[in-house]
Amino acid sequence: MINRDTGLRPRFFFLDARVAILMVAVIYHPRLWTAILLFLVLAGFWWLEREGIDFGAAIARLRWW
Repeated sequence: MINRDTGLRPRFFFLDARVAILMVAVIYHPRLWTAILLFLVLAGFWWLEREGIDFGAAIARLRWW
C-alpha cells in the first residue's frame, strides 16, 4: 500500500514538529530563558496556524518583505 499523504507536515500534538527541537533544548538545558523562548515560539506557531499559514510559507513571506 502506498501512502499518498507524504506531503503533509509532521505534527507534534497540534503544532508543527519543529517545536520538538526546542522542547528537547528545554529538557536538557532547563533555564528560565529557554522556557520563555519555547513559550514565545509556541505562541508564534499557534498564531501562524490560526492565520492559516504554515511555517514554510511564513518564512517565504518574511524573505519577500
